[in-house]
Amino acid sequence: MKRWLLLIASIGGIVCLSIKLVYYYEERSLESLIYYNEDDVMIMAVTTDITKVEQANGYEFYLEDLEQMEKLMEFLSAYQVKRVSQTHYQRQLLYGTQQQIFVSHYSHTPSVAFIGEAGVHLVDDGTYQVMNGPIDMKWLAEFIDEKNERNAE
Repeated sequence: MKRWLLLIASIGGIVCLSIKLVYYYEERSLESLIYYNEDDVMIMAVTTDITKVEQANGYEFYLEDLEQMEKLMEFLSAYQVKRVSQTHYQRQLLYGTQQQIFVSHYSHTPSVAFIGEAGVHLVDDGTYQVMNGPIDMKWLAEFIDEKNERNAE
């Protein structure tokens, strides 16, 4: 009797672990990885080239308008990503420019994402490969330029 219970418990544990691993490595939307709640969002910041940004400022552009935030999240939702190891990310996906997106909420820890053409690194959440990429890196730069021109007027 004890052997059967031990066998059933072992099989149950293996099944639960397998389900968790499948979920952990399944393909998902880039937007779903970055926590965003429009009712609680405080600020969203983006940068395309960290070398251009003054250290005191930190980011090229701050989005405070919900319409702008929604447009950025809609852009991110077009891409599917899959979790990969840090080693794979550094060897295969870490090239070109890295753009950064920072999302801060009143009641949730901030989300920080470093986005490249082929890969994404989320601080405290891991590294991901873009499955339907490459990500249009020029779009974000143009988005920032467009918003900066509007603010200058």
